[in-house]
Amino acid sequence: MLNTVEIKNNLDVRTLARRYNLQEKKGNQNKKNQLFCCPFHDDNTPSLSVNHDVFHCYSCGAKGDALTLIAHMEGLSLDAEFTSVLAIAAQEAHVPLHLGYVEPHKRVTFVPRTSPKPYTQPTTPRTSGPVMAHLWEHVQALELTDEAHQWCHSRGLDPDIVHHYGARDFAPLLPELHRLIQNTTREELYQSGLINDEGKLWLPLREPERYQGLAIPVFDAKHTHPTKWRWRLYEPDRLKVLGQYGSTQGDYLGLHQAAQANTVIICDGEPDFLSVLDVTQHHQDIAPLALCATTSNHSTQARWLDELTQVQQIILAVHIDRNKQGQAPALGEHPLYGPLAQHLATVDQETFEFALTWRIVDVDGKAEDLNDLHQHHKLSGRLNTWLDTTQEPQENLSYAWQALLKQQRQEHLERELTRAEKHHKQRAKTAFIN
Repeated sequence: MLNTVEIKNNLDVRTLARRYNLQEKKGNQNKKNQLFCCPFHDDNTPSLSVNHDVFHCYSCGAKGDALTLIAHMEGLSLDAEFTSVLAIAAQEAHVPLHLGYVEPHKRVTFVPRTSPKPYTQPTTPRTSGPVMAHLWEHVQALELTDEAHQWCHSRGLDPDIVHHYGARDFAPLLPELHRLIQNTTREELYQSGLINDEGKLWLPLREPERYQGLAIPVFDAKHTHPTKWRWRLYEPDRLKVLGQYGSTQGDYLGLHQAAQANTVIICDGEPDFLSVLDVTQHHQDIAPLALCATTSNHSTQARWLDELTQVQQIILAVHIDRNKQGQAPALGEHPLYGPLAQHLATVDQETFEFALTWRIVDVDGKAEDLNDLHQHHKLSGRLNTWLDTTQEPQENLSYAWQALLKQQRQEHLERELTRAEKHHKQRAKTAFIN
């Protein structure tokens, strides 16, 4: 297996600087540390000190190694396109690049003192803001209504557990909440996801009689109050749940607790999440995480993965619905597992190897989902089986998951290598013409 150290040992950063036609100070050749004009800022007087292994700019503070320089000069991201950078480096070093797993590169962080590119105002995303904090101050002391108790019992859930997590029925305080909204600016309401682009109020607050339900809070690790709410209808018609405006990429229930756990059980939907929360309430090292209406765009999958840096074990118990013939789709065709595998094919080696250890269990959402199992008093026993790594549960799909991950990884590496080769040939052609 080829590692990055072998490639870097065969690269001289000073040679790369000349390869990229960086203007150098006269009399450089015989010195260990040589000076070049810095490509990270507008440099007319050579201020980039370069030796065999690393570089450092005395003017803007840029620093790094051979891979850092290649990534910058080729217009590639060292994090997102590491394989492409490594492929170019291998060609420069005349070392063959193996398509097996590549060890993660220990990157040298580059934070320039002055940005070499003009600043562009980013698009402002919706944020929690003070509105959600004020809303939580109003509803936190509420007890569950009779309707909320009935809904919990119909789902086999302990109302005390549901309430302790933060679920509330806003009905008793609707007049007060409407006054809060009236005293809030339109921009603040928009940023908090309580109004849409047309200025219309979130449906549970706009038509409370029609959309009676239980508000399930979405917490993150940065706030002590919910940043969003998911509204679970008591008597669903066409809609079962309403997310707030701006939740187009999905919401994560329990992410703040999952980030502190050793074992995370990933499910989908509010009832499934609350069911797992119910049966794991006495296990401080186990936490559920619900991916509610998560987008199928694989590039957004890291939004929850990035928070689980301390987790030792992940069990995915997401619905795998059958077709009319009772057949389950292949994992690669699943709306969550397929995009998730595509994303994991692009991550660093440590994360990828961790993903290979995840246990995937087959949960038939149309026959018996996690909440169904909980209502029938089966969920606790199933969880114990899934948590026991010495057993092979009947519904274990981990081998299929590992095969899918390895296939996606191989295809990704091949695409990146082809891309790097085309990029390198085009650069050589341009240099020849010039």
